[in-house]
Amino acid sequence: MNKKKLIIGGAAAGVVLAAAIVGFVFLRGSAGSSQGNSENLVYVDSVASITGLGSGNGMINRFAGVVEPRETIDIKVSSDKTVKECYVKEGDEVKKGQKLFMYDTSEAEENLSSKEIEVDRIKMDIETYKANVESLKKEKANASSDEQLDYTVRIQSAENNAKRSEYELKSTQQEIEQLKKSINEAVVTSEIDGVVKSINDSNDDTAVYYGGSDSGDSYMTLLSTGQYRIKGTINEQNMGALSEGDSIIIHSRVDENKTWTGTLSEIDMEHPENSNNDGYYMSGSSSSDTTSSNSYPFYVDLDSDEDLMLGQHVYMERDEGQLEEKEGLWLASYYIIQEDDKAYVWAAGKREKIEKREITLGEYDEELDEYQITDGLTEEDYIAYPDESVKEGAPVTKNIEDLYGSEDDSMGDSYDDSMLYDSPGDSMMMEGDMDDGYVGLDDSDDDMEFEDEDTEFEDESQDMDMPSDMPDEVMDVGDTPAGEE
Repeated sequence: MNKKKLIIGGAAAGVVLAAAIVGFVFLRGSAGSSQGNSENLVYVDSVASITGLGSGNGMINRFAGVVEPRETIDIKVSSDKTVKECYVKEGDEVKKGQKLFMYDTSEAEENLSSKEIEVDRIKMDIETYKANVESLKKEKANASSDEQLDYTVRIQSAENNAKRSEYELKSTQQEIEQLKKSINEAVVTSEIDGVVKSINDSNDDTAVYYGGSDSGDSYMTLLSTGQYRIKGTINEQNMGALSEGDSIIIHSRVDENKTWTGTLSEIDMEHPENSNNDGYYMSGSSSSDTTSSNSYPFYVDLDSDEDLMLGQHVYMERDEGQLEEKEGLWLASYYIIQEDDKAYVWAAGKREKIEKREITLGEYDEELDEYQITDGLTEEDYIAYPDESVKEGAPVTKNIEDLYGSEDDSMGDSYDDSMLYDSPGDSMMMEGDMDDGYVGLDDSDDDMEFEDEDTEFEDESQDMDMPSDMPDEVMDVGDTPAGEE
């Protein structure tokens, strides 16, 4: 009996604690919801998050990418040709000019012999027609006036036959040249140094073809070696985030300090990919609000591909000078109010109220449109965009990413889609589950976890008396008989 009561007590306490923590998480996820009805409520973000000094990257758009060969060669076989012999196999490394395969030229050689015989016949026909014209002209000169018209018609007919034969000769000679070229080019060589990715031998039942949809009608596909590029995808909903010609920064997913640079060379609008996952995310935004739309591949040519490996996954973002190391705190100009030779920002002040705080400006970066802040603001402060609706003394609510300690949740190269936070006002995506009595926002929120053993009751005085007819299954707390403790 005591054992049954102990189980009930532990389970009930666990339910209560779980409900309390989930409720706490909900309240934190909807910070300021009761104030959200106020028209004066002001949303603020941490300076560290805005400037990229914290775990986030400000509002920089990042895209997933993969390292691929800079050049792919698809070799197609004409419908009127067949491959006689292949000199390489899948996975082989080849050099430029190396033999790859040879066409079967037996039919072309037979056609060539036939055409050459036909040329001899046509030439003889032309000579016959021309000789006939000369003979008719001589006979016409000695013919009577009544026969002149007949000779004229016969001469014109012979001349027309000769012209037709001359045209036929020219066409046949062109066919012969094409056949000779086909025979001479029977051996196909590699145009690049590369690797044989696939061989699509339709006559070989054991052949395995690994080519993509773009190379499905190719006999052989070659991938260049020694030169790489990065392929990513961009959704039509955020198409304006990148443009051809943009300078791009590439980040390693395993080494925070490893980066490469390149130039966005192409956004392929002719080959859309219908997908919900475009490999895109914005620091501080949500990936949960996705709709079915087209994504388009884009390609980044690298300034250097040293230490990159084929198939390696990376992150990409437009180069906006974020890698330049500057001394001090730099803030985008649109957060700064300049009036009467003084500068201000809307900052969260005492008692979580918005205040117009004076700051001191240093140098100005014209390219990035940023000012150095020398006094009046630190990266621990919270500021708001200077909208016209912001009023002195209005209550503030902090960006949900900052409420949960973004400094401990650095995405960096260990980024996972499930760790993305929604923008203020939206629901939050949580990592973890209720298994084993664990509730958590992420692995860093140790103060949010609890285990069942913490809820055990050692003092039997806490046990509840239960009726003798109590079923073996655990009773719901709400079913405890009145008056029982």
